[in-house]
Amino acid sequence: MKLKEKSHMPISVALLAMSIGILGYMYLMQFRVFWNSTVEQLTINTLKQEREINAWFARKIMIVDMMSENLHHFNVTETEKLGDFFTKIVTTSPSVIAAYIGMEDKSVVLNDKMEIPLGYDPTVRIWYVQANKNFGKTIVSEPYIDKLTGELIITICKKIQLNNGVNGVIGININTNDITDLLSSMHANSSGTFFLLTSNESIIMHPNEKLLPSKVDDTSDRVKFSKYSDIKTSNIEHIQTTNSNVSIKLLTMDNVKKYIARIKIENVGWIYGYEIPVSFFYGDRVRATIPFLIIIIIGFLTLLSNIIFNWWHIKEIKLSRKNAEALSKTAAIFLSHGEASFEDTMNDGVKPGSDLIGFDRVSVFRNSICEDGLRALQIYRWTKTADIMQMDVKLADIRYDDIAKEWKRIFTSGKSINSPVKQLSGSEAALLKASGAVSVFATPIFINETFWGFVLYEDHKNERYFREDFADVMHHGALLCVNTILRAEMERKIKKIAHTDSLTGILNRLRFMDLTSKQIERIKRTGNDSYIAIFDLDYFKSINDTYGHLIGDRVLKCTAERVNSAIRPYDLFGRYGGEEFILFISDINEADTINHTERIRTAICDTPMVFEEVKLTVSASFGVASVMSADNIKDVINLADKALYKAKHEGRNRVMMA
Repeated sequence: MKLKEKSHMPISVALLAMSIGILGYMYLMQFRVFWNSTVEQLTINTLKQEREINAWFARKIMIVDMMSENLHHFNVTETEKLGDFFTKIVTTSPSVIAAYIGMEDKSVVLNDKMEIPLGYDPTVRIWYVQANKNFGKTIVSEPYIDKLTGELIITICKKIQLNNGVNGVIGININTNDITDLLSSMHANSSGTFFLLTSNESIIMHPNEKLLPSKVDDTSDRVKFSKYSDIKTSNIEHIQTTNSNVSIKLLTMDNVKKYIARIKIENVGWIYGYEIPVSFFYGDRVRATIPFLIIIIIGFLTLLSNIIFNWWHIKEIKLSRKNAEALSKTAAIFLSHGEASFEDTMNDGVKPGSDLIGFDRVSVFRNSICEDGLRALQIYRWTKTADIMQMDVKLADIRYDDIAKEWKRIFTSGKSINSPVKQLSGSEAALLKASGAVSVFATPIFINETFWGFVLYEDHKNERYFREDFADVMHHGALLCVNTILRAEMERKIKKIAHTDSLTGILNRLRFMDLTSKQIERIKRTGNDSYIAIFDLDYFKSINDTYGHLIGDRVLKCTAERVNSAIRPYDLFGRYGGEEFILFISDINEADTINHTERIRTAICDTPMVFEEVKLTVSASFGVASVMSADNIKDVINLADKALYKAKHEGRNRVMMA
């Protein structure tokens, strides 16, 4: 027996040594995968966070570009209109604390809740100087001390030329605290710390408060910056990444070994960075070496466990990449300014998340306070059928205290709902079962710290809890979706302001001429006659002189309301200037035009206008001309204007055909 055991010992030792060697080699290979995965994950997170920061700035840059387009309609002397316009921008734009324009003559026009200090010269301010060097380009200024508020802010600004040739710089002020809050929310559950630099390495934000910007003195708007490049580091190692836009260094800072990830923010030129100790990545793995040594003794079970773990880890990395790609596609669609309609943008924006995660219905609910309590109105819903995502017109109205009381409590605490439907409470489960949902994820939306509403994702096939990384994609997708809705609403409001007369609410002259020109092109092709009618109120100057301009304005507004009630739905009606109005009456013959215009004149004149103690009976004179009577709209208007003059000459309060 002893001889037999001795003869097998070398074989056993050799097999054990071979097993230890193989498993040791596999451990080194596995550690290398861990290391590569760490760098790759850090790269993915840095790209994802840069896109979120860039999207935040893009929304602010879009506001300035919109202001630039609309300000071409103003003269520099129209300070009141400019101020009203800037006030609307501040009122409808979250996080914007001021909107203004600084002129080359050192004058300033801004929103109505701000006051200009005595002797304030905009042309020497940081934002003006930087914009002046980049005519026509929207830029983000360096942080500075605002002379109006005393706060540390940035200005998103652009140098433009008004329609009377005067140069100026428009801008909106953003408090740097808003950027800090954005980055803090992005890193709320992160082990690392973020920093933000200007393009020349000046530190704007950093976890070390000693490195933050500070005042130069109390009389200047400039601040003193620390340089990130001046921070002492050692043992610097450059790490190759999977994306050339992201740079990662492994170095020692403050006696701590760290990864430093950096990326340039696309639309701003600033640098976003991330510091994270190596220990956060490797602490658990180092501790895992102890059980691993025990597993080596067991043998080939270690090999199997490593293979399984390696497969799972790589699968997670691939899934994280898919999550990032889906969110990137969603952001690109929702934040695009392409030719697609609003509905197409919404549908296309939901599809990447639906394809990845598997939900088949998305609903957006907006809160409203009613007499019977807080309600949620479903303003959009999409249902996926046969791989077609379409908007559903079946909308719902939910009173929280009736059927979603528990949801209200969860949402207002900032949490989401992630559950199979059968595990929800009775009223919520009954509501969702009626729609056929099996699993749901509902996430609240907060705007300016106010509970705006929520977005509901439904899965009608699979009973499950949605994975945490899926939930993250759906939450950010919900924010992008709601942002698109609010942006579309803001664009519609701004477009309405640009196209209508502020006093009467009807088309302004510019918009009327634009729409009428398009109609005339159609009429020239079809040969159907149409008419332009110009009219004004008789003796209107005496009304202003006798009763004042406020009564005069009310007379104009009342006239517009009466004409609107008398014209056809497809007639165009606008204010031409002062007390003068203009009508486009399409697809009609001459006799019917005269009758139709007489009805409008009668609607104005027959009933007295009563304003408090003032009772007025007004009349109007009309001049009408056929579109076919001239080659272009200006000549048609000239003919109608001559007919109006003739109507005035022959006694007023009548319709005269050219």
